Amino acid sequence: MFEQGDRVLFEGKESAEVQFGPFRGPGGTDSYLVKWSEGHMGGLSSIVRAATLEAAPKFEADEIVRSEKGLLLRVVSGPYTWSHGVRFYVVEKPDGPHTVIDEDDMTPVEE
Repeated sequence: MFEQGDRVLFEGKESAEVQFGPFRGPGGTDSYLVKWSEGHMGGLSSIVRAATLEAAPKFEADEIVRSEKGLLLRVVSGPYTWSHGVRFYVVEKPDGPHTVIDEDDMTPVEE
């Protein structure tokens, strides 16, 4: 379930922000009101079925993040999903080697 303000992807590609929901939408399906971020619908709002939404990635390649241990890391790729449903990214440590880290174990670094 999503909350107001969450960034989501519609059908895995179109970016939007949740404005309201969940609620019982047309046809009795779980739905959300979203505001589109880009494309020809950018700035407009629509009601979409919950099943068509997924959480947008929190981080992008080359973004600098801080691990929960305070280490600065560079995002290399991701997100990927572990078999138990948790999303993770491949990151580069300051001394060079790559590792993986769960999405919830890192925060963005403000410039």
